[in-house]
Amino acid sequence: MIEIQKDELEDLCFCSLRYALGRKTYITYVISRLIIKYAEHLQPWIKSKMAHEIRRAIDTDRAGMSCDIVEWEKLFGVLTSE
Repeated sequence: MIEIQKDELEDLCFCSLRYALGRKTYITYVISRLIIKYAEHLQPWIKSKMAHEIRRAIDTDRAGMSCDIVEWEKLFGVLTSE
């Protein structure tokens, strides 16, 4: 088991999201699933910021291919469900 501080997890998730958003590779699926897995551990403000990044990328046609957008929409739903 590896221990990670909550702020480090948030940094990793947010930076990974920014890296993967708009890419047209398998990384979209990997990162969206990883963030979904750990979303319950993220503070509301970071979830809101991530959701905003996703929505902006989708609305400005910078979120990748249609299969990528499906993954980002799933993650958006998780991040905004509370």
